[in-house]
Amino acid sequence: MGLSPDMKGFLGEKETLSVLQQLGQRGILFLHDVVVPRTNTVTQIDFMLFSTKVFMCLEVKSWGGEVFIPVANEKWKTVYGHQTIPVHNPISQNEVHVRAANENSLHGIPYENYVVFPKNPVIHNKKPNTGTLSDLVSYIVDLPDKYPEEFVQKEYEHFKELTDIYYPDFLEKEFSRQLMSSIKKTDLFGGDYD
Repeated sequence: MGLSPDMKGFLGEKETLSVLQQLGQRGILFLHDVVVPRTNTVTQIDFMLFSTKVFMCLEVKSWGGEVFIPVANEKWKTVYGHQTIPVHNPISQNEVHVRAANENSLHGIPYENYVVFPKNPVIHNKKPNTGTLSDLVSYIVDLPDKYPEEFVQKEYEHFKELTDIYYPDFLEKEFSRQLMSSIKKTDLFGGDYD
């Protein structure tokens, strides 16, 4: 029996958290499970990074095996042994988060979109904004400083405050969504429809 997607996601975010804590020694601040307003709703961002080098929204995908990033309009897919699984485009998914971060930025800072794969899959057709945790670290460390230090702390505090405000609402909506999903899958007598 394999791990559930939620457990895989949790473990991938835990690995990412460990690496980001090490980057903290280089002056990079981060927030985990950031919730910010977006149009008439809220959105949850896995991680946000704040530094004099880069401001970034991280989407964490705990995919192992091989990840095939399409060259054209094909679908993304993962391959584990002989099993091929189509997956949603995480760059597009994270673009929603980036737009929300940009809209809520105090200083009009352009947040970057980065999808990280902590399980170290083989990545085919790798893009500059995708990679393993070591790719992410190398990318950030090699960047020159380009933002004032005071922007870093102010943006960090601002998004921390937004999360404190909007997280309870997000949890309530997420609980309701999961409850409705469970109800739709089960009949009154406990039998699964799937």
